[in-house]
Amino acid sequence: MSTWPLIAKNLVDQPTLDRLAAIFEEGIEAGVDGGRKTYHFKQLIAAGRKDIADRAVSAFAPGPADGMARQIFGGDYVFLLAACVYRCHEPYRRDTHLGLHFDANVFGQDALVVNFWIPFDTVGERAPGLTYIRSDIDVAPLVEQWRRSRLEPQAENGSGPKIRFSPDEVAATLGVPLDDVLFTPKLGPGDASIFHQFVIHGTQLIEVDEQPRRSFEMRVCAANKIPHAYIERGDPIVIARRTASGTQELEFRERATADG
Repeated sequence: MSTWPLIAKNLVDQPTLDRLAAIFEEGIEAGVDGGRKTYHFKQLIAAGRKDIADRAVSAFAPGPADGMARQIFGGDYVFLLAACVYRCHEPYRRDTHLGLHFDANVFGQDALVVNFWIPFDTVGERAPGLTYIRSDIDVAPLVEQWRRSRLEPQAENGSGPKIRFSPDEVAATLGVPLDDVLFTPKLGPGDASIFHQFVIHGTQLIEVDEQPRRSFEMRVCAANKIPHAYIERGDPIVIARRTASGTQELEFRERATADG
């Protein structure tokens, strides 16, 4: 699996997608809102609605994504609940757009973290999908720029490490015209875009007749290789194990540790 993002058609079937939509809407109706009808599963737990996070993971985990995650990590894996997200994007609200960035801003580079990004709506045309840099483009100069920014002392004006890249900055750094760099896959409901923390991505910009979009993100990593930054924050996880009989077992832990 060397070409990222991976596109998995119909990763979540329609009955499961409908079930997940109803579960996530419960969070909104319960007033769990991290802003703009968006929340992380950690916020559900803090609001006393761990049951919603449990049901969302339990609905998603037994599906085809389980086999893909096991193939990527070579065995058991964990859901990083502080980075599992439900998002609602409303037309023309630019504060719900994320510019081009690495998820390594949050997870660092010591452990592989993979995002299963799944829309409830058709995206990539009138509803915004995710925009990526083409997989045949060498992004090493951008990765190196990002790493260097983490080694430099914080500036007196308060500016810290590089978080996002402007499209023009990407084109200039890579020496490739912008139109030759970026692409946005078209996905249907239940399709998945799957990528790791060093895949540059951002919200697609729709200039005319933009439509709303609902999506969710399940971020996972190997059970024996959880990012140090995540462990330091003491954030919650769910471990997905394969039992001796071949069934799946899910175990919630309030705080991640080095051994899961």
